[in-house]
Amino acid sequence: MTISFSGEQLHFLYQIHQNVAKQLGIKDFEWKSMAELNQEIQGLNPQVAEMIADFGAAYKSWTNINDQIGHSGTSGNLTEIQLKALSDAIDLRDATRKSLISKLFAH
Repeated sequence: MTISFSGEQLHFLYQIHQNVAKQLGIKDFEWKSMAELNQEIQGLNPQVAEMIADFGAAYKSWTNINDQIGHSGTSGNLTEIQLKALSDAIDLRDATRKSLISKLFAH
């Protein structure tokens, strides 16, 4: 499944890749593209690469829900359905981020 990201989302995910690469000891990570970093991370630790993908998908879902709420004009007065969707997206985003960070610092 291919997920498309906005420019802001891509920038954030690139920062995540750089942070992970730094933690994994990838040399010259500041000078590599996200695709290069992803390939190196995949080679060093496929589980971490999968966790980055999971976090990216959760992050995108959260931003999409925020955008939908903003466009609906219900910000500050969410419906029960919107509140549940937002809460679930926040929980998934936070859980996938926490898992990734825990895996990186378990070394």
